[in-house]
Amino acid sequence: MYFSLSALTLILILTGCVPRFEVAGGEVAALDGTRAESLLATTSTGHKSLSDLSQLRNQGFAIVYLSVSGGYIQTMNGHGGGGYKIEGKTITIFINKDLPEQEQSHVIAHELVHIKDDLEIDNFLSLYPHVSSAAESFVRNYKAQGVASFDQRVVSYVLGTLFCTEARAYNRNQQLADEGVATGSFAKGDSLPQYIDETYISKFGLTYGSSATSMANWCLGNDSMTQIQKQLVW
Repeated sequence: MYFSLSALTLILILTGCVPRFEVAGGEVAALDGTRAESLLATTSTGHKSLSDLSQLRNQGFAIVYLSVSGGYIQTMNGHGGGGYKIEGKTITIFINKDLPEQEQSHVIAHELVHIKDDLEIDNFLSLYPHVSSAAESFVRNYKAQGVASFDQRVVSYVLGTLFCTEARAYNRNQQLADEGVATGSFAKGDSLPQYIDETYISKFGLTYGSSATSMANWCLGNDSMTQIQKQLVW
């Protein structure tokens, strides 16, 4: 069974943004996502997420929702929202069972952006194996070897990819919130660039600092993750 481990997935796992779910019995339960999807259908932004779901299903992927305890997600993931796993042609979206349905809708929308970005990166990096290998080596070894020991192009690629995928995912949440799907945790407003910088990028011992806002604008100014990747690879 093939487990997708793209550069993005590896980055997210090792920085605590995607849970490494090795679930003990009783930790998860099947979740009916019908009502959460129905909430997405009430907004134009939500329809984008539903379109993403349809595209994935048309590509042969089965989408499974699993309910996971908030404490378990917090332990494995560093926050209490959710996560995803791509295993063969099955995509599992993990959702905190304690979240109300509106927040569950936000989890689905957020993770779908990550999933689509992940698959795009996998496809794109098949043409750039040297970038994929360098990014993996950096993420696995930067703590032991120090960031300064790596080629600046590798560092820029990893941090740029991470920043942009989070900006794209949280931007989807912000758009949902602006259209009336309430959330207490996913809509960051003008603080989003600083939130990404402090929550994700700082784990590497670096930050974009005063450039975080311009970085977020650059990420969101690109139409797709593939377009972003074309400008980050070498």
